Amino acid sequence: MKRMRRSPDGSLWLPMPDPETERAMDAQYVRVAGELRWIPIEKGDRVELDQISDRFKGRRAIVLGKGPSLERFAEIEITDADVIAAVNEAALFKRAPRIDLALAVDAPVLARMMNSTRPGTLFVAPAGMHDFGGTACRALGPGIFGPDLRPNMGCSPALLRLLRIAGCSSLILIGFDAFDKPTIGKVYAPSILNLGIPDRDSGDFAPINELLAAEVATWPPETVTFWHRMPKPKVKKGG
Repeated sequence: MKRMRRSPDGSLWLPMPDPETERAMDAQYVRVAGELRWIPIEKGDRVELDQISDRFKGRRAIVLGKGPSLERFAEIEITDADVIAAVNEAALFKRAPRIDLALAVDAPVLARMMNSTRPGTLFVAPAGMHDFGGTACRALGPGIFGPDLRPNMGCSPALLRLLRIAGCSSLILIGFDAFDKPTIGKVYAPSILNLGIPDRDSGDFAPINELLAAEVATWPPETVTFWHRMPKPKVKKGG
């Protein structure tokens, strides 16, 4: 184990890479994406917004939903500086090299994720619900949810709000196939996530899409990009 240093902002950092020390820190604290630096938020503690305010300042966020466009994830060039954030069970997406931030908001989803998130993931849920997510899940302090956005109104808008508070400069959203350019038919990708989640029709997402649109509108238009699955090639009748 190498000796850690403390920055003026309270974060802990390592002067040079050391796998043993990094594993120990990942198991105990929240790692800043792409850096040998950790936010001293203990496992099981409540996470207040001021603890993560501007922690990802100036970084691009890759936001994972659960739609079939996740098949295109490999097309995105991920860098160490990127923040990979996930909605609900998308945090279990194995093709992502890491998950830096995950948010879930209801008991059945949290139960599916229980103790399955990776070391180093900041996994949060509304206070009072976090116990359903196991020992790695932490209660999210006040400031994200309110009269305009309650926990049962959708996880995606809340995650975008959290990323804005964390200081992210731009967003790439992939797996949000029922938003922006709605997909006709099914929008979940259980075969990709290997979770056995039932498909849902696009129409089920209309109320969430309204809230998501409101959150997207708080970002400059040029900083938000949606990735969707590619359209199937048209085949002429008769060959």
